[in-house]
Amino acid sequence: MKNPTHTASQLPLARKQGFAVLLLSSLLIVSAFGFAFILPQAKAQTGGTVIDLFVIAQPSFGGSNYDVFFPQSLAVQQGNQVNLTVRNVGNQTFHLQIEGQPAVLVQAGIQNVSTVAPVDTAVLFTVSAVGIFSFAAAEHPEMNGQLIVLPSDWASYNPASQTRSFTQLIIPDFAGEGYDKYFPSSLVVNQGDTVNITFRNTDDMAHGFALAIYGLTATLNSGKAQDNGSIIPVDTNIQPFTATTPGVFSFHCTIPCGPGHLEMVGSLVVLPTKNGNGYNPVPVTQNSYLTIKPDVAGEEYDKYVPDAVFVNQNDIVHINVRNTDTAVHGFSLPNYNINDVTITPATENATIGVVPTDTVIPDFNAAQPGVFEFFCSNNCGAGHDQMTGYLVVLPALIASGGTPTTTAPSQFISTVIFICLIIALLVVCILIGIVVAKPFGNEENSAKSSS
Repeated sequence: MKNPTHTASQLPLARKQGFAVLLLSSLLIVSAFGFAFILPQAKAQTGGTVIDLFVIAQPSFGGSNYDVFFPQSLAVQQGNQVNLTVRNVGNQTFHLQIEGQPAVLVQAGIQNVSTVAPVDTAVLFTVSAVGIFSFAAAEHPEMNGQLIVLPSDWASYNPASQTRSFTQLIIPDFAGEGYDKYFPSSLVVNQGDTVNITFRNTDDMAHGFALAIYGLTATLNSGKAQDNGSIIPVDTNIQPFTATTPGVFSFHCTIPCGPGHLEMVGSLVVLPTKNGNGYNPVPVTQNSYLTIKPDVAGEEYDKYVPDAVFVNQNDIVHINVRNTDTAVHGFSLPNYNINDVTITPATENATIGVVPTDTVIPDFNAAQPGVFEFFCSNNCGAGHDQMTGYLVVLPALIASGGTPTTTAPSQFISTVIFICLIIALLVVCILIGIVVAKPFGNEENSAKSSS
C-alpha cells in the first residue's frame, strides 16, 4: 500500500492549523459585519466624546441694533467634553458666562479702517450636569443663548420647573426678498416650565404667531419706519403659558408676508421629564427650513441657519435648504445615510441681485434618538470645517416615568439580523471545519492501520 500523504504525527497539527485558519477567517468576517452594521449607528454623540462647537458673537444682527450669539441653541449629550470656539466679529470685549462654568474673557475683533477682523477665543469644558443652561455676555445680558445637555438616562431626568423668558427676533428678507425669519427658530424648555416670549419685530410690516398645541395666537406689531430708512423695533409680548405637553411643536406666521410666508416657522421644544405626563408622540412630518448665509463670521465663514434642528423620534424629517450664496455647498448627515447632497448655488440677477435657490434633502425617518452632526460636504473656504449643525432627536418614552426607547426600530432590526448572521456564519464555519477535517481523520486511520 502507498504511504498516505500525511503521517500520523502530522495529522493533529494539520487539523489544528486548519481549524486555526477557519477561526481566524470567521473572526475577520464577523468583524467586517460588525463594522458594516454597528459602526454607522455609533456616530451619535456619546458620553466622553469631544464635541467642537462654533458660536459667533454678532453685533446688530439683521439690522436690528441687537447683538446676538449665533446660534442661540447648542445641544450636547451628558458627559461630552465641549471644545467651544467663540468668534467675535464685533469690536467689543466681553465676558462669556456659561451657567455652571467660570466666566471667560472673549477678545474683541480687530478694528480696521471700515471693517472688523474676527478674533477667536477657545473655551474647553466638560458637561456633567444635565438640563438647560444659559450662556450670556456678562456685560450685555440680553445677548444670550442656551446650552442644552441631554441626559444619558431620560427616565431619571427630573429638573425643577422654572420660568424661561425669550426674545424672539423677526428678521425681514433673511433668506431673500420676502423670506422673513424668526430668530432663533427653536425655543427649548423643560416640561412644567412657565414660558414668556417677547417678539421683537424689526420689519416694517406686521407678522403673526400661532402655536396650536397651546392655543396661542397673536398679531406682532410692525416696527416703526424712520425717515432715514431705519426701523425702530417694536416688541409684542405673548401670554405666558406652562409647557405641560412634551414634544416638538411648530409655530408659524399667520399673516401673509411674502413668498416665504409658509416657511416662516419655528419650534417650541419641550423636553420630557420623569414626573411629567407619559411621552409617546404620534409621528408627524417635521418641516425644517435651513438657510445658507455667506460670510456670516467673516470672509468665507458661511453658516447654516438654524444649525440645530429638533424632532421627535420616529418623525419624518423634511429639510429644505435655501442657498443665498452664489457658491456650491453640500449637505451630509451620515447617521441617516445622507451623504454629499449638492446644494445648488444662488444665481446673480442684474436687476434684483442674488436670487436664492432651494434644494430638498431626501426625507428620512428619525428612528434613532440622539444628537447627530450634519455638515457641508463641499469645500467652501476658510470656514468650511465650521459649517456644521446638529439634528437633535428626542427619544420616545414608553410611559410616565418609564424607560426611554433607546434602540430605534430600524436599529433593532439591524441588530437582530447581525446576530442571526453571526450564528449562521459560525454554523457554516463549523460544518466546513468538519468537512475539511474528515479527510485528515480518514488518512490518520489509514496511517494507523498501515503501521
